[in-house]
Amino acid sequence: MHAEAGQPFRQRDFDADLSAIEDDLRGRGYYEAQATLDHTDTPQGVDVVIRVDAGPRVELRVEPAEALAGRLDDLVPVKREH
Repeated sequence: MHAEAGQPFRQRDFDADLSAIEDDLRGRGYYEAQATLDHTDTPQGVDVVIRVDAGPRVELRVEPAEALAGRLDDLVPVKREH
């Protein structure tokens, strides 16, 4: 996150960082990962609450590996469908 007290609040910067966090978690098997941001304007500035819910870690295996007629990622699209 590129946030600092006293600096301007830039929603797009937060959104990009949150997407990167989700992508990183999903790449490690947390396919239900969600990172959200809530913000409230106050007289002193903006209150920001960031929530990251990784969800359960999933490891999908087929044993024996040669039991599938194709690639696991192609046949079970859990990674690309989140």
